[in-house]
Amino acid sequence: MEKQLFHLGVKMIIQNSQGKVLILKPKGHDKWDLPGGKIQHGESVLEALQGKIEEETGLSKLTNILPQKMILPQGTFATHLKVKVPLEGTPDDGLITWLHTCSLLEDQPVVLGPDYQEFQWVSWRQARNLLDIDCAGVSLNLVEEEAHAIPA
Repeated sequence: MEKQLFHLGVKMIIQNSQGKVLILKPKGHDKWDLPGGKIQHGESVLEALQGKIEEETGLSKLTNILPQKMILPQGTFATHLKVKVPLEGTPDDGLITWLHTCSLLEDQPVVLGPDYQEFQWVSWRQARNLLDIDCAGVSLNLVEEEAHAIPA
């Protein structure tokens, strides 16, 4: 019998004291991304978030970490709201990403990890234009409204 596989990933929308969002550009890519990655076996969501953020950005003093939306892989929606999870050995790894928001506890310098070539602090509008996550069914507008309720 074929196994259905999926991985749970985490991404973080980090806001600075000016309300700007941190985006990263991976080396060898022309698209921007949010910091984060896959959760490893035995790792909690919080451990994964904090570890990936520190590894990719050097930021460690985060506050108000709040879960937001789940992002399903493109094309996973079927009739009656069922999710089709890819089978083992198929090219799609079935990554389901859990989007979170947080604020910086204090201003800190961004120190990019080895997999990234550039970072920017951008407005929410710029983030919506530069990031390729709305295509997966997540509305950054809703996340932005919820995030603005977070004290910086």
